[in-house]
Amino acid sequence: MNNVISFKQSIAYISILPLMLIYEKEKAFLWVIILFSLGNIRRISYKNNFTYFLRMTLYFGIYLAPFILGNKICFVMGRNQEMVTAALIGCLAVAVNYMMIHKRMVFYFSKYGIAMLGHKSKYRIALSIYNLIGAAICEELFFRMYLIDVESNHYVQIVVSAIYFFLAHYLLPWSEYFNRRDFLTQIVIGCVNAYIYVISGSILTCICVHLMANMPHILMEIRRYERFYINPGKYDCILDSTERIDIDL
Repeated sequence: MNNVISFKQSIAYISILPLMLIYEKEKAFLWVIILFSLGNIRRISYKNNFTYFLRMTLYFGIYLAPFILGNKICFVMGRNQEMVTAALIGCLAVAVNYMMIHKRMVFYFSKYGIAMLGHKSKYRIALSIYNLIGAAICEELFFRMYLIDVESNHYVQIVVSAIYFFLAHYLLPWSEYFNRRDFLTQIVIGCVNAYIYVISGSILTCICVHLMANMPHILMEIRRYERFYINPGKYDCILDSTERIDIDL
């Protein structure tokens, strides 16, 4: 029997301590609940449509725990100048991210790339989009609105928010499927959105930036729907052809 604690488990345990030192115990406690939940949600069956919906919902819904327990969600907008600055910074960060994954996007959104997409039922495609949108909303509420105290040291708050946003993705059971670019994107979006929230106080701007970062994945699911349920014959023919895509992956 292997009793050695894995590297990820060690990181998860260590990550609790800074929250206890920087914040009140409530935030450390909720982080423990989130870690426990993310590590065990996979036990819920994915074979039944209802349980799969429950499973997908819990992956992002767990971040609403602070607000279920009484913390208020405030969508008050910042001043116009701050909002414009925050929006420009967010758009710039997303544009840089798109440039980083440009070659992958060219391939995946080509006819050949779409033809190679794996099959999903209409229900599973809808749930994937639901998950991408829900995660953008709930993660921003937790990692920005809940974790960041705009009255405290801004630099510390930005760093803490970005680190725990990254950890939430790194500690996922399937994070081994992420590559370096994925992790870099998570770090960049975490830092940018934390900064945006500090200067503008607008969680809506953060949510919009997160949604824009997730947009390639959302569009991919839409193209998957097209591939299998609107024009399946078109893409089946492409797989049988000798068409080549000249792209360096």
